[in-house]
Amino acid sequence: MSGAGKTTLAHALQRRGVAAIDTDADATLAYFIDTAGAVVDRPPAPDFAWLATHRWVWSPTRLVGLLEHHRNDTLFLCGHADNDTDFLERYAGVFLLCLDEITMLRRLADPQRGNDFGAVGDTGEQVRPSDRRSATGHLRLAGRIRSVQPEITGAERLLDEASADGRRISERLATEPAVWLGTVRPDRRLHHVPVAFAWSDPLVLIFSMANTVKLRNIEHNPAVSLSLNAAQGGNDVVIEDGQASCLAATAPEVVSLTPTFERKYAALLAETTFDEWRSTFSQPVLVTVTRIVAWTIDEIGVPHRVISDRPHKAIGDRGR
Repeated sequence: MSGAGKTTLAHALQRRGVAAIDTDADATLAYFIDTAGAVVDRPPAPDFAWLATHRWVWSPTRLVGLLEHHRNDTLFLCGHADNDTDFLERYAGVFLLCLDEITMLRRLADPQRGNDFGAVGDTGEQVRPSDRRSATGHLRLAGRIRSVQPEITGAERLLDEASADGRRISERLATEPAVWLGTVRPDRRLHHVPVAFAWSDPLVLIFSMANTVKLRNIEHNPAVSLSLNAAQGGNDVVIEDGQASCLAATAPEVVSLTPTFERKYAALLAETTFDEWRSTFSQPVLVTVTRIVAWTIDEIGVPHRVISDRPHKAIGDRGR
């Protein structure tokens, strides 16, 4: 996975005196080849046609030489190549570094990043999760995994979906057709309006018409609230607090969450295309949720609510 931190990990291991190689930095180990197997230089901005006919590979000769040189050491190869599963029998273990797509896109767009793959030409589309290596390669790799790095997220999740409360809240946020967006006017009066939304813990994506009251309010004060309609006769309530920002359609968070939004409302749009709808609701608004308050009636009829005041506290504990 591009942008997951393989190079950073290699440097951290080296500082600790551990034998580690950033495979992308060794031109004799990793390089592009064409369909004939000849080593080639990558163009500055490769397009889909070029990427489809070239592969990023590790040199078998160079790799075997490195492994033999470190046969009495523990050597970490930090990187990936299209043929890395060809050497599975030589690995004692495989560690996968994983992160969410939003964080990946943000890192790939960072001008300070040392590797421009994922930021030039059509390479950004190639590294998206939908374009990972084949399922067969994954199955072969899975048999050798010794440890898996916990998922790295740009904004830490609020909900613990291992709990019944967390699953219930997450399901409502994912499926409810509308949420009440509350903003604050410059004169401190509240303004509430129902909006369509997509949820990806802890982010909410909304699209607005231009020059609306809510956009002007957010520009003045980014603090917002999001409230679902009460369910179960008023016994199931979910309220969120967060910080809103108006972003460009090309912002990584918007690019990542827009397909979720489109899928959620495809049936409701009927014969109107999503692009046509977006021509009216053109301004993306991203809310980073920092607090969720929820309550319901449990199996013994005792009302309770679940509160998270800090992003790192997972919802799932019962309390009043």
